[in-house]
Amino acid sequence: MGSIGDGVIATDPSGSVLLLNRVAEELTGWPAAEARGRPIWVVFRVVDEETRKPVDDPALRALREREVSRMESGAMLLTRDDRELPVEHSGAPIIGQDGSLAGAVLVFRDVTERRRTAQRQTMLVGELNHRVKNALAIVQSLVQASLRQAKDPTTQTMARTLAERLRALHRAHDLLLESQWSGASLKAMVERELEPYKREGGPKVVIKGSDVLLPPQCTSILAMTLHELATNAVKYGALSQNDGQLNVAWKTQRRNRLILVWEEKGAPMVQKPTARKGFGSQLIDQGIRHNLGGETKTEFRKSGLYVELSVPLTPSNEPRAAPDKVHAPAA
Repeated sequence: MGSIGDGVIATDPSGSVLLLNRVAEELTGWPAAEARGRPIWVVFRVVDEETRKPVDDPALRALREREVSRMESGAMLLTRDDRELPVEHSGAPIIGQDGSLAGAVLVFRDVTERRRTAQRQTMLVGELNHRVKNALAIVQSLVQASLRQAKDPTTQTMARTLAERLRALHRAHDLLLESQWSGASLKAMVERELEPYKREGGPKVVIKGSDVLLPPQCTSILAMTLHELATNAVKYGALSQNDGQLNVAWKTQRRNRLILVWEEKGAPMVQKPTARKGFGSQLIDQGIRHNLGGETKTEFRKSGLYVELSVPLTPSNEPRAAPDKVHAPAA
């Protein structure tokens, strides 16, 4: 057990300490020779970080229930030399070959440095959010001022379009802010972007798909893409008709690629543009293809516009489940 990075303590069926590894000695302040034979709760003293009340010892719980006591947070280890360390810990019963209870094993780790890193990250994210929101607010103010001063219709339309795009970007930023920039809910993004178009007697909006956590780098680009598609649908597509219908659905392939489909029905007859692409279409292509390395497919069907987006996602790192029991080796 000397090479294990976590502290490990093993007990007999009564909860008396049998052995500690080097990390457990360092964290608890108890040399293995002195800890051996003592009750586990004497060597591994843990209290709730907020209430300061003793925490149910995970090894004793594993002995009592013959089940794994899962990793917990918010616990403070009181060491023999009067230190206090925030720890995460778990316990598991040791089952003999004949099915009898042979003891328990306790695994724990010091999370002090992880907490410091998290605190620093929270401060940096807070500063980033403050600066980004300030920058967006300044740009929006400038656009609104330009809109008020503009006299010709073309300039007014351009300023209004830019203001709407900035608001879409602001909504994406708010989603990231809610999760401390760890990612954004795709479902929440779609619902927020399309909420203004859901009205009684108006076009039908159908949203379907299991929620997906979007990586931060995908969030703003997909938000702008949805905004451009919705704006186009309001002007020329399904959202311009009271009997129109917009279906937005998505799925993931092999958990690392998002397939999102935007399908309009009941829209006016549309044809593929013969002229060069508009700025909105260029914005979508630039974001999806070049910035995210994704793909787009657009079809101008008789029923309405059909767009399929394929975007790579960052694979998630899921923690491995702890074993239900630890089996003692055969004698």
